[in-house]
Parts: sequence; structure tokens; C-alpha cells
Amino acid sequence: MATIQNTNKCDETAVAGAGIEDLDLQEVERHLDYASRSNRYAGEARDAREFLVEQRAAVKDGASLVPSVAGLLVFGRSPQRFLPHATVTLAHYHGNEINSGDVKHIHEYAGNVVQQIDRVVAYLNDSMKHGYVLDGSAQRQEKPQYPALALRELTVNAIAHRDYMIEESAVRIAMFRNRIDWSSPGNLPEGVTIETILEHQYARNKNLLRLLFQRSYVEKIGQGLDTVFAECKKLGLDQPVMRETGASFIIGITGHELLGASQGRLKLTDIQLQIISILKKQGSMNAQDIADSLNQEVKQARSLRTIQVDLKTLVEAGVVDRLGQTRASTYVLRST
Repeated sequence: MATIQNTNKCDETAVAGAGIEDLDLQEVERHLDYASRSNRYAGEARDAREFLVEQRAAVKDGASLVPSVAGLLVFGRSPQRFLPHATVTLAHYHGNEINSGDVKHIHEYAGNVVQQIDRVVAYLNDSMKHGYVLDGSAQRQEKPQYPALALRELTVNAIAHRDYMIEESAVRIAMFRNRIDWSSPGNLPEGVTIETILEHQYARNKNLLRLLFQRSYVEKIGQGLDTVFAECKKLGLDQPVMRETGASFIIGITGHELLGASQGRLKLTDIQLQIISILKKQGSMNAQDIADSLNQEVKQARSLRTIQVDLKTLVEAGVVDRLGQTRASTYVLRST
């Protein structure tokens, strides 16, 4: 295991035992070309080696170049060979609590930080639910469970702002049925508190953030959390909840309680949405009572048989639960 020197500029510290051959120089060239064309780089480097030194992604050691922590994290062929703690562990639970017997998916994401971000965000986006919320007039509003941009920003923040001097811990993400928590090793920097975090701009790993900016993974330093709060507000969610544990910083967002929730998109008819609205207000009901309430609301007669077909569709879609198997069966919304 490589030892990171005790310095306030951890990400520009040379990593003992690593050499220039541990960096993908072709990837550095592609990065330089992209950053230049995107107007995200205005330096004077003419090739990969000059760029690495200029951006503090490598340190000169006589005639040799030694990768820095930031250099290995972004351009390393196998960063975990030297920085085994530089990974993301994602656990997806069926319920709302950590339970080792209730795990849907658990994986440790390695590779460089760009690969980690892309793979983690792809899983979160693919795994969150889509469905409907109903306003007071029972009008459908199709929404995702979480804002996609917030998922990306919080994943980038957890990786980019973590304390890489803490060698015993990885970034941890816990996805529950109703929320997602991101846990990043290291407390907030001195002078920054949970109450003032949106007012302060700070960067524990300035070189890593600059490289991620050049790659379009971050925008201006200090705007990530502002974006998260704004996206949650736009989607009608509660503000993110933040806390410190003494060894890590944790931020979590609670998603929508969706009707007709599913992984992917579920297409419901207006009548099926009306049935959901009725069950949401009334609780448990039998098919005849649902039909009577529905006919009163939509002012259009529908047969009991037609309502039973709609209920069967909602049960098969996992939106509604049927209690009992007789004509006296009742129906309730399934908890999401």
C-alpha cells in the first residue's frame, strides 16, 4: 500500500512506488485535446508530459516523473494498485434500513475516478423508480424518484472532495427504497459547517477538481451542492440532509413516494390513475365501492367488470395489492 505524505495538498503529493508507466499517456492526450477544444484549458502544455507537470498530476524526480495522487486518480491504468482505498462501494437495499440480509445489489467500483463516476451514476439512474404523483385534482404528474443531475453531482462530490489521506475507507453509497445516502471519508474542512456549507467554496483536492472540470464533470468549484438543492426543490423534494460522524461526511436525499412506481416507465390510463387517487384517499376498498366512487368522480358509468380489469392490471404492475381471493377481496395501494 502506498503511503500518502501528511500534507495539506494531498492530491498533488507524489505516490511512492508509482512511475510514469502507470499513467495512460494516450488518455492524457485525449484529455488535453478535449479540454482545449471545450475552452476548459488555457495552459501552454504541448504534450502529455508537460501537461501532467503543469497540472500537478505528476512530480519531477530528477529526470523522471512520478504520478501524483490526482494524476493516478484521473489517468492511472490501475489506481487501486497504489491507492486501494480509492474506490466506491455501492449497496442497494430492498427496504429503508441497512440490512445485510436484504441486499439487492452490492459492488465495489474501481478504476479511475471518471470510470467510477460513470458506472455508479449509470446504476443509480437505472435503479431509481419512475411513476406518478397526483395533485389535489388528481391530475397525473409523471416524475422520476430523484433528479438525475443531483445523483451525478452528489456522486462527483463524494469522490472529488473525500479525504484521500484516510486509507481505511472508501466512498460508500447506500440506496434504499425511499432515499440514497452518500458517505465520503473525512469531515468538512476547518471553518466550514453544515449550516454554512452553501455559503463557502472549498476544495480539499483542488488539482483533482481542476482535472474533472476540464473533463466537464464539474463546473465552477463550489456550485455542486447549490445545484443539488436547486434540483431537489425543482422536483418538489425535501432539502438534502447532511451530517458528520467524526470520520465522514454524509448527505442524503429522500425521493418521491410514487404511484405506479416501477424501474422504467409504467403507462397508466386516466381511469387507472383515478383508481389510485381513490385508494390513496380512502385506503382499503372492494371493487364495487371503487366502481361507485369512480363513477361519481368521473360522471361516467363504468361496469364492475371493467373496473375489475383495471384493478387486475394495477395488481400485476405492482401498484395495488389485493387482499383476499374471494368476491369480498379488498384493494390497497402498495407501499413504495
